[in-house]
Amino acid sequence: MADVTSRSFAARLSAVLTADTSTALMKNVHTNIDHYTLEGETIIATITDTVLEHNCYVVSPYALIISYAKVEVHKVPTRLLRFILRGAMEVFSFVLYQAKIDTIQILNNYLLSTNFYSTAWRTFSSAVLVQLATKRYPHHALALRSLNQTQNKECIAELSRAKWLPVVTRQVYIFRDLNRTRRDIKRDLALLKSPRFVFVEPNTETLDDFMVAEQLYEQLYLKKYSEENIQYRAVYMQKLSTEGLLHLRLLRDTERNRYVGVVGIVGDEETLTAPIVGYDLECPSSDALYRRCIIYILQYADTRQTLLNLSSGAPDFKRNRGAVPEIEYMFVYVQHLSFFRRVVWYGLSKISLWVYLPVLQKYKL
Repeated sequence: MADVTSRSFAARLSAVLTADTSTALMKNVHTNIDHYTLEGETIIATITDTVLEHNCYVVSPYALIISYAKVEVHKVPTRLLRFILRGAMEVFSFVLYQAKIDTIQILNNYLLSTNFYSTAWRTFSSAVLVQLATKRYPHHALALRSLNQTQNKECIAELSRAKWLPVVTRQVYIFRDLNRTRRDIKRDLALLKSPRFVFVEPNTETLDDFMVAEQLYEQLYLKKYSEENIQYRAVYMQKLSTEGLLHLRLLRDTERNRYVGVVGIVGDEETLTAPIVGYDLECPSSDALYRRCIIYILQYADTRQTLLNLSSGAPDFKRNRGAVPEIEYMFVYVQHLSFFRRVVWYGLSKISLWVYLPVLQKYKL
């Protein structure tokens, strides 16, 4: 299998994505795929035209803002506040729909929970990007996902100068290296020495192993967390693995003679991320399956001396292992849109900066 750090990641992924519809590869991703070529680099673009029921946040700002909020509102402690928030969401939902919030083109969109950017993005001209993209889709807002100051400082500076709007999306956790002196890291590394649990490469010739990978991923990300997360199909994992774009490993319990966990890693020469993690929730906690999966990912990145963006979630777990929190943004260009649509996006930007950002930082989410 080819190395996942291939420099042609975007071009090769574009070929996979354009060979099928998005829903043939991911159950809840409804979008069209296009691409541009700039300075010899392929730039994948997802083109979403309108708000669709049960679309995924990787292509739908509406899903990111409204659908996720509707799922999470039950966590609010008081009934009155839940009632108020649900009412506010209905009003806000109407405004976003009227503003055509999902008429959007997202550049460099790999359809992962966390995108990454090649070194070429440090020198791309935002003016050229805007000209290319808005000429082809003049009625779509233009966006870039998964930007943070640690990894994308030059790109953020360029976008800010060009009056792209920052929208805070979440707090992610970045590992620069594997600190083997930390107690939790020492304990987790010891797990990898167990002869009972072994990470195994899947058989790419059949779909069987990838069906298991799909089921294990869904147990964690869809059933335990939220069905709003990306719903990868087994056939997509198989195609990515066959093309060397996804480093997928199944965790086998040799004592029970079955697979109990899965990890999937993607990246380039500078950055790795792990969009696929899952395990059998019926196994006892003493099996430490989540810890085994995460330490495999951490060691994989450390061996390649590559920065690891481990996305959001499990903040205490990641901090205890040396992760550094970083605010993630989506940057949006709307200068070519109608006044009403520009105002709505401007309001979203300000709300995210003035309200959402302080909450993320205060509660270390």
